[in-house]
Amino acid sequence: MTLSNAKIYIARVAGAQGDTNKLALAGDAILATAEKWSKMTWEYLKKDNAVTRTITGTVADAGGGVGTVVTVTSTAGLNVGQAVTVTDDLSAVTATTVASITSLTVFTLAASVSSGTVSVVLAAYIPILVGVRDYYLPHDFSDFYSARLLTSKRTLEIIRDREADRKVADQESTQVMTGLGPSSPGSGSGFTAADQRARMKAYMAPDVAENLLLKYYRNIDGAADPVDVPDDLIYTFLDDCKVWFLSQLNSSDPRIDILGGLSSRNVSAANADDQEIQDEDVRMKSSMEVYGDRLVMRSYPIDPWRT
Repeated sequence: MTLSNAKIYIARVAGAQGDTNKLALAGDAILATAEKWSKMTWEYLKKDNAVTRTITGTVADAGGGVGTVVTVTSTAGLNVGQAVTVTDDLSAVTATTVASITSLTVFTLAASVSSGTVSVVLAAYIPILVGVRDYYLPHDFSDFYSARLLTSKRTLEIIRDREADRKVADQESTQVMTGLGPSSPGSGSGFTAADQRARMKAYMAPDVAENLLLKYYRNIDGAADPVDVPDDLIYTFLDDCKVWFLSQLNSSDPRIDILGGLSSRNVSAANADDQEIQDEDVRMKSSMEVYGDRLVMRSYPIDPWRT
């Protein structure tokens, strides 16, 4: 559904589909509900970083018509050591890597390119560097799904600081990377209102260079047109938007409780239907998996101590 039609659908609950201000409020409802839904794990939001991404920037002239400093809208999802292919406004192509990330909007290249407007293709995967623990996550990252190292062919655990602190005393020396988890957003200086780039932390400091394949849930783009929700969920989503819309128009509207309860049940049901079932927890298990060499079905009660 187009964004304009979605706003009309939401505003119609108050008979305000022709009111410009109310339609703007309906747009706010979509943004607010998209943020809420992004905190839920919808299967259609699952993706990975095994694809390239293109950004546009400007290279500052450091003399002679070339330079290494690139200014972009945001460096979110960009990491030091990441391979990039830069095409300048004369169509010259340079393959190089990211040398440093100096701010939210500026990074430097390992090789000089022609100054002016450039198109930068970011290589797939996250480059894992020896001894480096903090990395930026993809620009649309919401939550982890799974992670795998491509060179050593190992799957990583998704863990949190508390678990790592409890299990591992030496987290500073380089060792085999066994997991990753969320780090504070922003830069090394921490979160700011201007800089909210999602970051991750490696456990532990990697002892070899790798490429990381990350599967994750992305955020819903509340400003997308058409609306960033699949057809089989669109009216569940928009009905949830209506509740927010009415609460802003008139918090005492008696329809809020009724529509809110109905919407909450519909969203919960839709999300439950959409959830991936943990196969290991629910499937029928063989006797070998459950009891080793002991049968599950016997003609006498199972004795866990019997051999």
